[in-house]
Amino acid sequence: MVSRTEYLVMRTARPREFVNLTEKVREVVRASGVVDGLVLVSSMHITSAVFVNDNEAGLLHDIEGWAERLAPRGDYEHHRTGETNGDAHLKNLLLGHQVVLPVTRGDLDLGPWEQVFYGEFDGQRPKRVIVKVVGDASSALEQGVDRGREPDLPGRLADDRREEGRDVRPRATGVHLDPRGPFDVLRDGEGDRPQGAARRPARPAPPPPDLGARLRPAPRRLGRGRSLRHSPTTFTITRFGR
Repeated sequence: MVSRTEYLVMRTARPREFVNLTEKVREVVRASGVVDGLVLVSSMHITSAVFVNDNEAGLLHDIEGWAERLAPRGDYEHHRTGETNGDAHLKNLLLGHQVVLPVTRGDLDLGPWEQVFYGEFDGQRPKRVIVKVVGDASSALEQGVDRGREPDLPGRLADDRREEGRDVRPRATGVHLDPRGPFDVLRDGEGDRPQGAARRPARPAPPPPDLGARLRPAPRRLGRGRSLRHSPTTFTITRFGR
């Protein structure tokens, strides 16, 4: 287990401003030597925020307007202490002061539109953001890390299997639509099955009817003939790694 800590000093030109931190965080992650782990990005001030969202000007304007409507600038009890930034404290609560992001194969493992933002609500003075990376480190060559590749996990898994001499023709992409929900589920090990081997079932067989009847909660009566039936929830756990 290794760790690395760095501090980003923020000096915004305006009192309220959003700053994209994604590439700065990525630089810290790559310099840490962590191949598999987590990175914490946290504002060390209670009048600013750190959040993840799309880097689209209209959306950022909407987020700023949404926060302003819920915590408008004005008179607050906090101002009786001599402060004037009560709304900035509340905006911090709305957007959150920190995020924890996955590190996979030595790089940030973000979704296609995910970006890391610093939200300043009482700026024009130095503030700090802590970036702390923790996880396992090993040789980049052993892990097959190629930081110049696009962050496409199915493609990277297929590349690794090809380098190791495995047959990547069956299910080379490794991405399958789970019929139980709107999720693209990558099942580890797909693409490693020898030719002619039986295909793993997409999902477990349903329970026998009598078992399902015993597990199903009885409807709750709401009056006037209406009832509320509890629907079972299915959780899918996907594991990656060797």
